[in-house]
Amino acid sequence: MVLITLDALRPDHLGCYGYPVNTSPNIDAFAKEGAVFTNAFAHASFTAPALASLMTSRYPSSDGVFDFGDKIPEGIETLTSLLKKNNFATGFFSSHPGLATIKGFDQDFDDFYTIWTFSDNKKVTAKAVDINPRIIKWLDGHKRKKFFVWIHYLEPHYPLVPAAKYRELIASPLPGRKPVEVPISADHLYGFGGIPGRLAAAHDNRTDLNFYLELYDASIRYADSQVGEVLGYLRKLGLYDNSLIILSADHAESLGEHGQYFSHGFLLYDELLRVPLVIKAAREGSWGEKVQALARHIDIAATIVDFLGIPQPKSMIGESLLPGLKNGFDHNNSRSFSALSPDAAAIRADGWKLIYDHRKGYELYDLQVDPGELNNLVLVDREKFELLKNELDLLRKGAPRAEKEPLTIQEKEQLRSLGYAQ
Repeated sequence: MVLITLDALRPDHLGCYGYPVNTSPNIDAFAKEGAVFTNAFAHASFTAPALASLMTSRYPSSDGVFDFGDKIPEGIETLTSLLKKNNFATGFFSSHPGLATIKGFDQDFDDFYTIWTFSDNKKVTAKAVDINPRIIKWLDGHKRKKFFVWIHYLEPHYPLVPAAKYRELIASPLPGRKPVEVPISADHLYGFGGIPGRLAAAHDNRTDLNFYLELYDASIRYADSQVGEVLGYLRKLGLYDNSLIILSADHAESLGEHGQYFSHGFLLYDELLRVPLVIKAAREGSWGEKVQALARHIDIAATIVDFLGIPQPKSMIGESLLPGLKNGFDHNNSRSFSALSPDAAAIRADGWKLIYDHRKGYELYDLQVDPGELNNLVLVDREKFELLKNELDLLRKGAPRAEKEPLTIQEKEQLRSLGYAQ
């Protein structure tokens, strides 16, 4: 059983979601053998709370993890603790160093490796190519066992430095794409109002938006090659056909929407929360099918335990996607809750979305007519606003503050290298 997540990956930049640039040949081929969910959402626009929710099958507002250094509370059943109880070998491999700082995230993994976990890393690059050999060795050693492996690639997250050959593979501009000059943002990290200073400084302070879009696409193409290597090795071992394989992302990336460029976090608009989700379930149907029904990160753990025939613990609130793959989805199920912190939250229901941000107040959007979330209807539709506000307030009420342990100097430096701090 294999779970692959990529960092800051937008579904609309993958071929299987209709993108015309050849960014993802391996993922696209995989998607033809699985179900492609076009309305899949993370529960945060930031890695730590997003992946903690995937692990616990609980919203950030109920597991309390909002940042690196936070701790998954004692007593919460995680996907890996459940699998360990059922005698699965478990492995985690990532080129993202920050995941090692989420306290308790590594519990019940037999092997937990991030790019900075072990001292044998003399040259740190935080690239997928540096973890693939370990993944392949692990797969080879566990090919005759019941296993679960979770792979999280940092790409296409900042710093967007793909090798030249990947830039050449996607160098042809999109039809109709014209040069677009964007200022360099005074905001060094989060790219509000222009190209983030940290990103521009690494690329001679260029201001051509298309240049950075091509870097982003080339980074996807690079990550795609590493995904392809792992999937190819599963085929070589004879494990591919009968395995449950799921591919998704922790969150997406703003590429100029709402004035934010090449960054994420803080905001809860759909350009940051909509993620790719492809499920290849050996015994299920929906091969190559586009599934429009809602899917959520909290549903992934529920889907895995359902596939394995393990009773789902009450602490996990997600719903398995397998019945829908077998029998069709109830398209009336349109509800999802996302939370970034106790002070920023969003709820979507019946084609509407309400966002609360302590800095800006409430925003209400009719997603059916305004999918870009541009026309705030809080003052227009008070009835819908009050209905969703009451529901959102209930979900936010009593959001726990996670136990936090101070980050070490080394951990702070690792996160700073990825742009998480000044």
